[in-house]
Amino acid sequence: MNLFLLVFLLFTSSAQTLKGLQTKLLALQAKADKKFKDYEVAFTMLGKRLFAVEENLSKSLKTIDEQQEKIDKLIHAQLLCGCSNDYNTENFHGKRHHVGVNLLLDLLLEGNNFSKTKKSVSTPTTTMKTTTTKKTSTTRKTTTRTTTTTTKRTSTTKRMTTTQPIPTNPPQNLGGFDIAEEVTTASTSDYETDDSGEEDNEAKCIEKANINAFVMSKWKNTQENLFQFNGDVIAQLPSTLPPFSILMIKFDPPLVEIETWDADATPVDREGQYWAFAPKYRDKYETFAGKEWKFNFMGKLEQDAEPKSAGFFCDKYPLHGQFGEPDPDQSTIAEFSQQFTRKKYNPTMCSAAVSGKPPSNPRNTEPKWLEASEGEKNFTKGYELNEVLTKSILFYEAQRAGPLGDENRIPWRGHSTLKDGCGVKANLEGGWFDAGDHVKFALPAAFSATLLAWGILDYHPAYTAAGELENVVYSIKWKLDWLMAAHPSPNVFYAQVGDGDLDHSYWGTPENMKMKRPVYKLTTKNPGTEPTAEAAAAMAAGSIIFREIDAEYSTALLGHAMELFAFADRYRKEYHYSIPEVAKFYKSWSGYNDELCWAAGWLYRASEIEYFSETARGYYKSLKCNYASSSISWDDKSLLVHLHMAQLFPEDESYRKNVAREADALIIKHNKTPKGLLFNPEISKWGSLRYASNWAYFLLGAARLEPKLPNHKEYYELAIGQLGYALGDTGRSFVVGFGKDPPKQPHHRSSSCTPGEDCSSMGNDASRPNHFTLYGALVGGPNGNDQYADARSDYIANEVAIDYNAGFQGAIAGWKCFAMKEKCWNF
Repeated sequence: MNLFLLVFLLFTSSAQTLKGLQTKLLALQAKADKKFKDYEVAFTMLGKRLFAVEENLSKSLKTIDEQQEKIDKLIHAQLLCGCSNDYNTENFHGKRHHVGVNLLLDLLLEGNNFSKTKKSVSTPTTTMKTTTTKKTSTTRKTTTRTTTTTTKRTSTTKRMTTTQPIPTNPPQNLGGFDIAEEVTTASTSDYETDDSGEEDNEAKCIEKANINAFVMSKWKNTQENLFQFNGDVIAQLPSTLPPFSILMIKFDPPLVEIETWDADATPVDREGQYWAFAPKYRDKYETFAGKEWKFNFMGKLEQDAEPKSAGFFCDKYPLHGQFGEPDPDQSTIAEFSQQFTRKKYNPTMCSAAVSGKPPSNPRNTEPKWLEASEGEKNFTKGYELNEVLTKSILFYEAQRAGPLGDENRIPWRGHSTLKDGCGVKANLEGGWFDAGDHVKFALPAAFSATLLAWGILDYHPAYTAAGELENVVYSIKWKLDWLMAAHPSPNVFYAQVGDGDLDHSYWGTPENMKMKRPVYKLTTKNPGTEPTAEAAAAMAAGSIIFREIDAEYSTALLGHAMELFAFADRYRKEYHYSIPEVAKFYKSWSGYNDELCWAAGWLYRASEIEYFSETARGYYKSLKCNYASSSISWDDKSLLVHLHMAQLFPEDESYRKNVAREADALIIKHNKTPKGLLFNPEISKWGSLRYASNWAYFLLGAARLEPKLPNHKEYYELAIGQLGYALGDTGRSFVVGFGKDPPKQPHHRSSSCTPGEDCSSMGNDASRPNHFTLYGALVGGPNGNDQYADARSDYIANEVAIDYNAGFQGAIAGWKCFAMKEKCWNF
């Protein structure tokens, strides 16, 4: 009994204790709630204050920006020349130039092997030499060793010209659209070519005592037989920085190479005595105005000496030859640039009553293709690669803008965007639409043209065997014509036509568009290196293809390419700062260094001028192109730079090693989906098959290098695994109109619309397929778990784009080339 009483008392006491604790906890919670409310009120008040401060700061910054703009204009007026040149030459909208497939094959076999590039380019009036001038100096300005030599390439290729010139006048009958009936009379003299870019005058450079380079440590690099040192640059910058100003340092004795991570180092002269230093990102550079800019670098020189330095502040990059010994190649480049004829603005299209016209008889037509041999299909998993190539080329024809002539092979497409560029007096009506929309973005389009041209040059026997060589050549010509029209004067380039947001709000056909289509221009005041350098690469590559087909056209392409590269190289700036509207769609995340390396290599391949060889090899190191990220896209082409440099300079083992390093990484380290698709979780979420196809192109190029790389067979196997995935290895095709269960609802406006119906709701309508089949288009593809839904509204997985098909089509040609063995792969 006593025990029971004791337990009862203990229980009662514990209950009272717990109740007391509960009361205390409730009191503490009440206090905490009050404190929280007090803090919440305080934070709300603080937020309002911060918002007011931010608003006042924005107003102040706006006032500062306005004042800074006035100051910049004054400085700009003092530093830059305001003159400009007027170029008025003929323009054309020609029908396709007929050249037989066999003739094209013979010409490409003889003349477009990059190891036997022509020494000159013929024109109807003159022959321009582009052979390199042998260097007499024992030093080099590039980042390669001074003892490195370039094997002079010669060619015994027979000169051939076409007998049927490309028409210089626009055709009067464009597939049922008679221009004469729908335009008012317009005289060419009523219009002027827009060449409002600055003249490329010399840089203004002032020697400054407060810009210095200091040697911190020095040692002998026995491997390269050079002397190497670490140094610091310390510069007191002026309070006002002209928009493209740079530091320039003169070294005595000259340097062979400079490497720095905190700036871009570029040799100004051929001897390596003058070096320009610029920030990697211009927006960050402006924060140093009136402050000290300090960065370290590593230099290499041939003699055991501590170099002395003198510092200069320049308003922009100096012209080549402005400092140091005269560069003989520059006169060759200047002479060549004067040989090509810039096309004159033609206002005919701008006088049309309408900007587009739908086709009279829109319909689906099943394409025809040459059937490959069974022996070839044994090496292609049974896939008919001829069909893939034929349909991929048709996809690019479906993306065409402008007047479509009688040779239009897409019956459901008509004339469109005939007045693009009229407001700036430029013929921008042609070109390609970017994706499922109708904007013309120069950067991804030019990249697509470069990659397609490379595939033609390297795998042209495959296109010939498929019966598609002529079609693919004139497929890229459609874009090359637009790039030339977008470059009306040396320092002007039109990098975008159409407002992305406005365009994306419209779901309909391009023939019926009524919206405003603004044009965005790059000049020396607002430059953009990425699209101008990429356009230079595209036109340089195209000039090789057309060298023997049409020498005058080829010369024009190369002339434009040289001018655009000079513009891109001298006025360096990420283009989305000059065209903010593009940042939402095609912002340059990787910067412009890869485009400069890429373009320099293509200009050397096209011209064989030694200056471009030195520039390509020099920029490869000084602009860090020898370090690559894992992606390949319109934004980042560093991996492709490795491969192209290995092709151009097979005697330099460093390029081959870099190719092997990156290809091995794709095999060993790279992430894959459960079914084997190369998939980088950081980038592949949007358009996974685009990246996989680009890697396939790179891997096939690596597998084909001679002498063979150790893992070349593994490269080939991984490449065809990616292509097989796209064509149907997993049980379905991701190419519209090809194979088993292909996509039927690609995110593509014009092919989705039923003629005569309002299709504004089709973007979100998953109840029916696209009305027309967009043959050959590669859709974005699956996620990292191989999941994919064929839904038009899913633009991440189901949109199509011109850059998606570029690497894919080239890789398919490479796969077919391998299947052809000695007729192509080992050719």
